[in-house]
Amino acid sequence: MILILISTAAATGSAARAATEPTVAMPELEKKLAELAGPAAETPSEPDCGSEVARAYSARKFTSAWLTGTHPSSRAAVLRSVLEASGDEGLSPSRYRTADMARWWARTDNTSRARLEIALTEGLCRYIRDITLGRSELRSVEQATTGTNAAGVSALRALLQKALDTSSLETFLRQLPPQDAEYQQLRTALRSLRQRAREGGWKDVVAGPILKPGASDPRIPAIRQRLSVSGDFSGPLSSAIAYDAELTKAVRRFQRRHALPQEGVIGAATVSALNIPVEQRARQIIVNLERRRWNPSRSAGRQIVVNIPGFELVALNDTKTVLDMPVVVGKAYQQTPVFDEKMEYLEFNPDWLVPPALAAAEFLPELQQDPSRLARKHIRIFKGLGKDAPEVDPKSVDWKTITPTTMVRYAFRQDPGPWNALGRLKFMFPNPHNVYLHDTSEPQFFNERQRTFSHGCIRLSRPEELAAWVLEGLDPPWDRSRIRATVAGGHPLTVPLAKPIPIQLAYHTVFFKDDPLLHFLPDIYGRDAALERVLLGEETGSEHAQKPKAATTTAAPANRQASGTAATSALARTPPQKTPPAVPGGPRPKPPASVNTRMMMR
Repeated sequence: MILILISTAAATGSAARAATEPTVAMPELEKKLAELAGPAAETPSEPDCGSEVARAYSARKFTSAWLTGTHPSSRAAVLRSVLEASGDEGLSPSRYRTADMARWWARTDNTSRARLEIALTEGLCRYIRDITLGRSELRSVEQATTGTNAAGVSALRALLQKALDTSSLETFLRQLPPQDAEYQQLRTALRSLRQRAREGGWKDVVAGPILKPGASDPRIPAIRQRLSVSGDFSGPLSSAIAYDAELTKAVRRFQRRHALPQEGVIGAATVSALNIPVEQRARQIIVNLERRRWNPSRSAGRQIVVNIPGFELVALNDTKTVLDMPVVVGKAYQQTPVFDEKMEYLEFNPDWLVPPALAAAEFLPELQQDPSRLARKHIRIFKGLGKDAPEVDPKSVDWKTITPTTMVRYAFRQDPGPWNALGRLKFMFPNPHNVYLHDTSEPQFFNERQRTFSHGCIRLSRPEELAAWVLEGLDPPWDRSRIRATVAGGHPLTVPLAKPIPIQLAYHTVFFKDDPLLHFLPDIYGRDAALERVLLGEETGSEHAQKPKAATTTAAPANRQASGTAATSALARTPPQKTPPAVPGGPRPKPPASVNTRMMMR
C-alpha cells in the first residue's frame, strides 16, 4: 500500500492553517503528486496544472487545503459543487476530475485522502484556467497559437494561490467567469435551452410550398406552435390555418433573429431554421461562450468591435453603441482573422502596395494577356520594394516567361484615388496579419446579405462617419467637412489618433441585440462546426473525438470563388485559413518594423 501523509487544516486562510498530521518529505510528496495527479488533459500551449499543483503544495509546505481531520472540509464541498455545475458555463465537468472526487470522497485511508486532495486542487486549477483564459487547444482551431502564454501562466498561478488561501471560496469562484452582460446573457440562455430540451424541444415543421402572408395552409398551426415555444409568437394558439397578420409579425421577428430576409415569406430557408434542433442551438451557445472567454468584452471606454459573421462594425462608448455600419469581410478561403489590437492612426488617400501572393494569383494572368491592363487600374510596377525602386514599363517585360516565384522581383502599387482598392480612408491598427479597416472602390457589395468578398480586410460602408468618431479629441477638430475636404484634396496624409482605440475582430454567431431573444448567425467560415466537433466528442466521451487542428495558412487555388455554396459547405468542414504574411516595409507611426502597412489584404 502506498503510504503518503498530507497534513490537514481548516484552510480558512494561510494564517489559519495548522497541521494536524506530519508532512511528507518534499521529494516523496513531489513523486506522489506526479503519480496521483492522473493523466493530464494538457497541451503544450496551455499552462500545465500538474506542475502548478506541485508548486502550490510546495509553497504551502505540503499542508492540506481541503481536509478537516480525515474528512473533506466545507470548502471542499463548495469546490466540488462548483466543478460539478461547470456545465452551466458550457464546460465539461469531467475535465475537472469530478468522477475521481466522487470515488474518493468518503474514503478515509491515507492513499484515498491524498488522491482526493490532489484531485480537488488539480480540478480547481483546470477550472480556473478554462474559465479565465479559455482553452488554448480550442482557440488553435481558429487562431494559430504556439508556445506557452507566460502571462497566462502567471495569472493562473496567482489565482490558484488566492483560491487556496481565501476564506470566501464560493464568492471567489463565482467571480471567475466573465462578468460582462453578453456572457451572462448567453449563460442564462444556455440554461433555458437545456430546460427546453428536457421538455422535448420543438417539433419540426413539415416542408411544403412557399407561404406568403394571407395564405392558408394546414401547417400554420404547427408554425404558430413552434414560434410560440421560441418566444417569437405571443398570441393565442389555435387550429386556424390562415396566415394572419399576427403570425406574420412573429415570422418576421424570427427571420430577423436568424439573419434571414424579413419578408414574412415562409420558404425553405425559414423552415430549415425553424427545424434546427434545440440541442444544436445549445451547442452553438457553448461554442460562443468559449470564444467570449478568449476575448472578454470591455466595459469602459471607447472601442470598436467587428463581428465577422454578422458583417457589422459597432463603435462603443463604454457599453453604449454610438455608431454601427455594414461591412465586407474575407472570403471563405481568405478569412478575416480574429484578434484584438489598438487603432493608432488614420490614412487619407492611401496607396496600395499589393501583397506578392495576391499579385501573382490575380495580376500575372492579366499581364500575360494584356500588359497594359493594370495601368488602366492605376497600378504601377516597380523593380523591388525599396522607396527609390525604379518604375518598370509593363510592355518591356515578357510576362509569359514570368512565374509566380519569379514575380516577387516586382512590386505593384496602386495610386491614391477613387479607383484605389482601399478607397480614400484607411484605419490602421498594426498587426502581423496585415488586416485593417478601409474604404472601398466596390460599394455594390454592401447590397448583398452575405458579404464575404474581401481578401481578409474589413471594408467599410460609411468610412467618413467612422473617421469623424475616431478623430474626436484632436485640435483643431476633424469635423465631417474637414474630412471631406482632405479626401477631395487627393494628397496622402497620416493622422495619429488622440488616444489609441481598442479594436476587436470577433466571431460571434450567437448574441443579443435590441431584442430580449437570441440572434443566430450562419457559421460562414465553419468555425462553430470545428469547435463543436471537439466539444461534442469530449462530452460524449467518444474515443473517436477529433483532436483540434491548429489554424493553417494553406492557400486555396487561385481560381476558386466565394459563393453561397462554398460558405454552406464550410459548415461540414474546417476551411483553410489564409493569413497574409508580414513583410518588411517603409516607416509609419509606431507599426512594428516587420510589418509594411501599405502591403495589406483588401
